[in-house]
Formats: sequence, C-alpha cells, structure tokens
Amino acid sequence: MTIQEMPDVVGMDHSTTSRGVAPPVRSGLFEAVADMSGACKRVLCLTMFGAEKLNAAAQAWSGAQSAVQREADRTIDLPQSGKI
Repeated sequence: MTIQEMPDVVGMDHSTTSRGVAPPVRSGLFEAVADMSGACKRVLCLTMFGAEKLNAAAQAWSGAQSAVQREADRTIDLPQSGKI
C-alpha cells in the first residue's frame, strides 16, 4: 500500500495521515521508498531497526498478557469445568 492510499484505508484525511507517518519515518522505524511503478508514489517499508523494535514490543506484550492471565487465574475462582 502506498502512503497516498493509506488515508482512504484508515479513514483519515491526507494531511493527518502524512503527519502521522512522519514521526516513525524520522525515528528510523520505517523508510519511505519510491513505488516500483515509477509514479510519484511512496511506500512505507519497515527498517531493520523497526523490525527489532516490533519484535521487542511483541515479546513485551506477550509477557504482559501472560502475567495478567496468571494473576487472573490466581485470583478468579472458576468452576472446575472452566465454564462460567
């Protein structure tokens, strides 16, 4: 998907989408590259730095979910069948 197509997909106007895309590009999470069609379009690509951050965030999220589930299992007394 090109940057120009994003506003229609996410339901935002073009200027809002451009402002939203700029910070992660500036921080190196994404790179805006020319579309292969040769038109004046740009495509967002996840950088290696962005992939590392995404992986770390996914691992942290998984750990947080597991901790919440362990706490819920410890504190909520469900019937033996597991059905409420």
